[in-house]
Amino acid sequence: MRLIHALSVLSLKLSPWFGSSHSMVDREQGVPHDVKDFARLPEHMSKYVEEVRTELGVPSIGIAVVKRVNDDDGHGSWESAIGTFGTANVQGDPVTKDSLFAIASNTKFFTALSVGMLIENGTKLPSGEPLKWDTKIKVIFPGIQFPEPSQTDLLNVIDLMSMHSGMPRHDYGFYNSDYKEIINALPHLRASAEIRQAYQYCNIGFVILSGIIPELTGTPFHEFVQQHFFDPLDMTSSYLKATVASATGKWTDSALRIGINKPECRKQWTENRKLDASCLGQVHRFGPWTDTDYLEMGGAGGAILSLVDMTKWIKELLDPQVVPADLIKKAGHPYTPITDPTWPELGAESYGLGQISFSFRGHQVVTHSGGLPGATSLLLRLVNDDYGIMIATNEGDLSMSVLYGLGHRFLEDHLGLEPIDWVERYTDQWVNRKNENQVIAPKHPKPSPSRKEVEGMYEHPVYGSFDIRAVEPLSVSMDSLDSNVQALITEQFSDHLEGIYFAHVRMIFANYIVFTRVSGNVFSWTALDLYPTLNEDRSKSKVFGNALAPATGSAFISSKGIGMFGNFWGAGDAVPVEKAEEDMDYVEKRAEVWFKKVE
Repeated sequence: MRLIHALSVLSLKLSPWFGSSHSMVDREQGVPHDVKDFARLPEHMSKYVEEVRTELGVPSIGIAVVKRVNDDDGHGSWESAIGTFGTANVQGDPVTKDSLFAIASNTKFFTALSVGMLIENGTKLPSGEPLKWDTKIKVIFPGIQFPEPSQTDLLNVIDLMSMHSGMPRHDYGFYNSDYKEIINALPHLRASAEIRQAYQYCNIGFVILSGIIPELTGTPFHEFVQQHFFDPLDMTSSYLKATVASATGKWTDSALRIGINKPECRKQWTENRKLDASCLGQVHRFGPWTDTDYLEMGGAGGAILSLVDMTKWIKELLDPQVVPADLIKKAGHPYTPITDPTWPELGAESYGLGQISFSFRGHQVVTHSGGLPGATSLLLRLVNDDYGIMIATNEGDLSMSVLYGLGHRFLEDHLGLEPIDWVERYTDQWVNRKNENQVIAPKHPKPSPSRKEVEGMYEHPVYGSFDIRAVEPLSVSMDSLDSNVQALITEQFSDHLEGIYFAHVRMIFANYIVFTRVSGNVFSWTALDLYPTLNEDRSKSKVFGNALAPATGSAFISSKGIGMFGNFWGAGDAVPVEKAEEDMDYVEKRAEVWFKKVE
């Protein structure tokens, strides 16, 4: 799940990368603590991370670094360092080397390598032929039907793995769905591009890929990863079963911000390039983002690792002992172009096999990021410089500033380059980013459908059903919506309630969709992922917050149903976005997703 969105410190080129180990450092100084048996990050970098964390109000950051060090006689050795910053939970316990972080889409590398191992080992298909990179998906899963015949006929393993299958995300269509359920759902979905014509990030493609493991070996995906990665690499605090990770009591609480004021942020940023809590809002914890095992969709983003195990994983990627080295190299091959360079110091990005490649100030980097509600991560490897870093945090809104801002600064420090203020750059992006899918009401809007016409039950064979109701005055009791959630919706969307509707949905990254009238049959939709925040005793409070930046777009509502537009299906930037328009024709055929009204 690609996230794109940064203070600078003088690079001490002559200082050793890692300080002495076995040290306990006072947290008040903003330097790592509890890192016995591991080297420390350089003191100037630790202080820098803490400055950024404090300035942006980030609750938790964990950093794992591995690099090769050559001694005086030319013999090399590998050194690992861990940095821990902030508090891990609502009780205020510090982040430690054993703290667990959800690495989200950085799990995709395990999925890609797992399939690669089957290919390397000559695993047989039902036909008796060996599994290959160019094996058609329809051969692995007989009877599978993608939305378009060309996809069904042509898609192979690399197509699905390198994100150019023609499928958008369709994330909202699934909730803990396994690969078999997703395969059964495919004929009811819509493709958003021709095969091999556009980069489109697609999580469900990796769930299907993870299904290759049990389909051909009979071993569940999470057990395969345990047997072939976690166990041989002694990654004893790595999990794909979320409930087991949660039971350890070491899983870092997810976090969210309540009260972000973007206009105030722009004002502060324009005036002094600083942001404070009056614009960034208040940070709240809400515990693990899921209370399920999350095994069904784990191949797309379910792994949870400690900082200790992150160092073991990075070391394996830099100096393979278990995973075939050619597989790791192949994963970084640039199969699908993603973006042009954002800044002159960065090269164009390309997607490989669960990895992304680009150049950083003339050095080749292979990377991937991950994001789940209240949890984000970044893995960066300098493939020709024997260096890797993994950063994990529970910051969502400013994740790009934390992950890429800090990550790029660590690369510069290792390479001895003059530092660039990446945190400033990425923060500037966040502050000034515009929502291209936002729908603006005309000066003289046309009458919208009546409340009776809008309210009711709507359904889709994959996305499920939901009941749309008008938001009532706060004094009115509503069975399906907690009064605190209702208050949040009312406060966020309008100072009056006329023309605001909501639906309680069951989707992987949304539990409410809010519809606000624009003009005529056109409405604006906003998807929210609301969680009750935690009290200090870990009980759930009555304060709800949105764990993901609200996704917005347009919708066309009629007596027949709702047509969702504005990238509801998650096609990405490479695909043109159509907006709902007044009096548009053939809505049912043109909509990204069509919900039929049933009552």
